[in-house]
Amino acid sequence: MTSKVCKLLERDSSERQAVDGQAGALDEIGSEAGVTLLEALVWVALLSMLSVMIANGASVTARSWRNAEQHTNAVDDMETARSLLRRVFTSARPALMSSDPSDSRIAFEGHPDRLTFVAPRSGQSVAGEWTLQTVYVAPSDGESTLFLAWGSGVALSRGLRERDETNPNRAPLLERVGDIGLSYFGPPEGGGPSVWQTTWLGRTRLPEMIRLELKREGGAVPWPELVVAPRVNANAACRFFPGRTGCERGS
Repeated sequence: MTSKVCKLLERDSSERQAVDGQAGALDEIGSEAGVTLLEALVWVALLSMLSVMIANGASVTARSWRNAEQHTNAVDDMETARSLLRRVFTSARPALMSSDPSDSRIAFEGHPDRLTFVAPRSGQSVAGEWTLQTVYVAPSDGESTLFLAWGSGVALSRGLRERDETNPNRAPLLERVGDIGLSYFGPPEGGGPSVWQTTWLGRTRLPEMIRLELKREGGAVPWPELVVAPRVNANAACRFFPGRTGCERGS
């Protein structure tokens, strides 16, 4: 009897140990499964943060490229305008205003906000058709724009300053121009050493240098001061005739 009881107790103890072992294994498995799930959640969070950072970086990079491209285009536009104006100012001609032998005034009207002069038509060679040309600022499509206008048969006194957008003989050079400042370097009318002056009217020769300053609007690329010396500034003793490719002595 006693031996049977002992055997039963031993078997019961063995079964309990087996159950306890299985329970411990299950607890261990559950503990490991919990750690793995936590790690997965951490990785998901890190990946989400990394994705957001990559997306933001790509957006910033794209925006930077767009801004750089716009800035490059703006600089190119400004340099194109400067190159054209440098060329036409350099090629200005000291043509006489009239055929009257007693009138030695040059066909050149320099004001602080506009300039009218005689030069070969833009885009043609130096020996091309001479035209009256005017540089000025006027509104266009809601923006203040720098223009170059030209015409062969317009009186100099009008200065080609028609600010009519229907004028076919004008070309926009630069947009977002807030203010224009023109000045002219040469001897004063009464004589003396050369100085910068805000007007050059009724003179017998072209100025030694022409300076163009512009103030830009709306954060546009700043305009560096442009100073150009006409190739010839002495009186050529010839009169401006529309449509001609050179000067003719007045009768």
